[in-house]
Amino acid sequence: MTADAAVVQRAVRDRLQGKLDLVRAWLTSTEDGGVETAFRRGAERSPRSGPGGADGLVWALVHLRDSLETLRTLDGNRPRDTPDRVRKANAALPALLDEARKTLDACQTLARAYLRGGPGNADRDQRHADVVRRLETDAKAMDDLQNEYEAVRADLVPDSPDDTDDAGAAPPPEVPALSRAAEILDQARRCCLKGYLALRLVVDEEMLSSAKGTSLSPFEWPLLPYLDHQEVLLAYLDVPADGKGRDETDTLLAEALSGPQGRQEVHAAVEAVNQGR
Repeated sequence: MTADAAVVQRAVRDRLQGKLDLVRAWLTSTEDGGVETAFRRGAERSPRSGPGGADGLVWALVHLRDSLETLRTLDGNRPRDTPDRVRKANAALPALLDEARKTLDACQTLARAYLRGGPGNADRDQRHADVVRRLETDAKAMDDLQNEYEAVRADLVPDSPDDTDDAGAAPPPEVPALSRAAEILDQARRCCLKGYLALRLVVDEEMLSSAKGTSLSPFEWPLLPYLDHQEVLLAYLDVPADGKGRDETDTLLAEALSGPQGRQEVHAAVEAVNQGR
């Protein structure tokens, strides 16, 4: 590993861990603003340790938000000349993202209500049931759309040249964004289910804390292991795509993502973080 590669990987690790720390601090603080305000330009805030049971919920909030951001980026970069099945699948994405975003907002608000303690009430119990139901519904919708993308991609791209009916016919169009979208949807669905499980357990902090090492552990599910789209990775790492307002780390990461070798280093760093290394 070169010195530059080590610097890039350390920057990725610090950026991803910083998100988790800042959201954990926000969830257990009295500050308003929501998860969105915790992601960017929050370095001057000192992350504070929260309840042990917050970790699984923090993981779900951060990575569900990241998945939705990267899906929005892909949605804005769809190829224009695509078959009807691709267009129909794409048409379902914006509404799904909007609903998942609203569910995420409700989830983080409810999470604060639980993690900051205090007596329960009927209204909070009702909101808990509503958010749990919405997370489960969103996960099912993402699963359906992911399966549709996978089916469309399988129809578009033959497994081998021998699979084409007419050797003289033009090969079917390849739409790499379909594969990326299916993968991000899979991660978003997993984060929805993780949030669902965490909210089911957060009513009993002792039970949630004891769930470490199970499917609720922070890095149990690998996140976005293969994405080669530069704009998607910029969004995932919270680097301003337009170049405005970038700090030193933003600039370093943007430069790394501008070439294949740098993207490979970033991918390796993401994998290392998600494997807990």
